[in-house]
Amino acid sequence: MQLAFLVVHSCPLGQPGSVNTGGMNVYVRDLALNLVKLGHSIDIYTRQHPGSEPQIVNIVPGMRVIHVSDSNIEETDKQKMYQNIPQFTLNLERFCQTNNLRYDLVFSHYYISGRLGVTLQERWHVPHLTMFHTLGIVKNALKINENEPEARLSAERYVAQKCDRIIATTPREKLTLSGGLNVNPQKIAVIPCGVDLELFHTLDKKFCRQKLNLAADAQLVLFVGRVEKIKGIERLLEAIALLKDSKHLRLLIVGGDREDHSKIELMKDQTRNLGIEYLTEFHNAVPQEELLDYYNSADILVMPSFSESFGMVALEALACGTPVVANRVGAMDSIIINGKNGFLILDNTPDLLAEAINLVLVNPGKLLTATIRNSVVRYGWPRISTAISDECKQLERNFEARK
Repeated sequence: MQLAFLVVHSCPLGQPGSVNTGGMNVYVRDLALNLVKLGHSIDIYTRQHPGSEPQIVNIVPGMRVIHVSDSNIEETDKQKMYQNIPQFTLNLERFCQTNNLRYDLVFSHYYISGRLGVTLQERWHVPHLTMFHTLGIVKNALKINENEPEARLSAERYVAQKCDRIIATTPREKLTLSGGLNVNPQKIAVIPCGVDLELFHTLDKKFCRQKLNLAADAQLVLFVGRVEKIKGIERLLEAIALLKDSKHLRLLIVGGDREDHSKIELMKDQTRNLGIEYLTEFHNAVPQEELLDYYNSADILVMPSFSESFGMVALEALACGTPVVANRVGAMDSIIINGKNGFLILDNTPDLLAEAINLVLVNPGKLLTATIRNSVVRYGWPRISTAISDECKQLERNFEARK
């Protein structure tokens, strides 16, 4: 099939962990790579952004990233991007017409792209598959940041009703879509995220720590992700403060870029107030290939998030044989097996986080590396991408039958 992926607000070539760039970008890129292996051809449409990338970037034969011209490439506000969708649509269609491009299906990611997908499904007369990745009603229920605007909530309801098929990554997300957005459950397929088991694998811990200039005798706690309140980093800092008397305890936070400077400085202030600045390091976001060394250097990865659409970082760490402590969000309750590959907590309070972290650190070697890795083999991309491919082909068959 000829597939058009729509990822308007965030380029899949961007650095995960920076502004507007996270697990969704990794998901889109890796899914596309694996769908190409199954014989599909994929063009990923995203907005032009600052940098020197050409308009068309050929990733592998059959897979391209196409940067559509945008009137304000410096813009990072999602609502302003959403308001610019009509102009973006015109620019995208002009590119397709100029290059005589036709697609069998559009696959949109996030509500901004979903709104574009609805327009294209109607104009191109093709089926529209969508994934929301995160939902405004979920974020608003947490009451952590300012409420998501009504424009987003309205757009998500509109896209959910108009699209042909929705992929949810967890049963919890399916329940939210059917209950909160009034979507027919039969319209929703549940397919988990995948992990690159070839990239993320076990390595010698001592070797990886030497590469990263990390202490060989440290009890290393790792966080990887965007620097946002919803990720619960402040809770993790408070938990580490409860454990700071441990002689070799160290915390490494990997995420953010220069645009997150003010947020990181506030966290550094918090470490000083908690008396843990001497055992905490902050590293900017790094490419996926370099994360391999971080995961293998760590004694434990902690995901203290208030909310996750899935939690791909956990899959990556577990694939490296590193145990995970996580709040019960996203797919964590189906990924984490207490005492086997980590520990699941029911509320990310500092006390519970500290207790779970300590359970891992005081029993080094109790959680077996091979057992940890084997727990996520079922999430390997060949299996997940095949399930997505089957959805695309069935959706096309159903669409043709209705004509």
